[in-house]
Amino acid sequence: MTLEKKSIILNIILAILILIADVLYITVPCSPYITKTIASSLFVVMGVINFILMVKNDKQQFYFGLFLLMGLIFACSGDILLIDVFVIGASFFGLGHIFFFLAFCFLNGFKVKDFVCGAIIFILSFLLIEFYKGFNFGGLKILVVVYALIISIMLGKATMGVFEKNNKWINIVIFVGAFLLFFSDLMLVLYMFAGRKLVFDILCLCSYYPAEAILAFSIFATSFHFKKLTQRKKLTNI
Repeated sequence: MTLEKKSIILNIILAILILIADVLYITVPCSPYITKTIASSLFVVMGVINFILMVKNDKQQFYFGLFLLMGLIFACSGDILLIDVFVIGASFFGLGHIFFFLAFCFLNGFKVKDFVCGAIIFILSFLLIEFYKGFNFGGLKILVVVYALIISIMLGKATMGVFEKNNKWINIVIFVGAFLLFFSDLMLVLYMFAGRKLVFDILCLCSYYPAEAILAFSIFATSFHFKKLTQRKKLTNI
């Protein structure tokens, strides 16, 4: 069995474990420090393994994997801190999104259209924050707005990546992960500041862990993609 096939099997196993841990966190009434920490640590483990196994052909690929892994680590830290200290946990999440954004830039570069798309997403998010009467931010509105700006720019970059000619299917994988992450945070904001309705909490968790697993998988997917491109170039030059 080739290393690529072994890596795919390992990613599938870890993804299943993450989903199981996610379900247990939602359904089992025990300390969140146990179930949440396990679930969040698993996507970091997935990212670390994929980064170790990735074929580091060039700086572009290396820095994509490194910065995406840093984003996963900050997301995991934010998960744990969010249990008791919301402001610090949210700050760690914001830093994680910045690392994700930088990772996407190393893969595709940064263009004005990325910023425009991010700005449009932020404006829509800001209008929801500003005009939805069900919100009660209790002094945390500025934090929520700044966080919305960061994740909107991250999602804008991932969205425009879908329209790039190069790395097409990799960019689609990244977009799905980034979109689910945005949706998860939207559900979290609705849960935390709009009446703590259980449906929002469940939707948040059902989208969050798959999002992180997909982004962790993208490290391997990018490595596999670049390896195939390198092999094609060698065959072309023969």
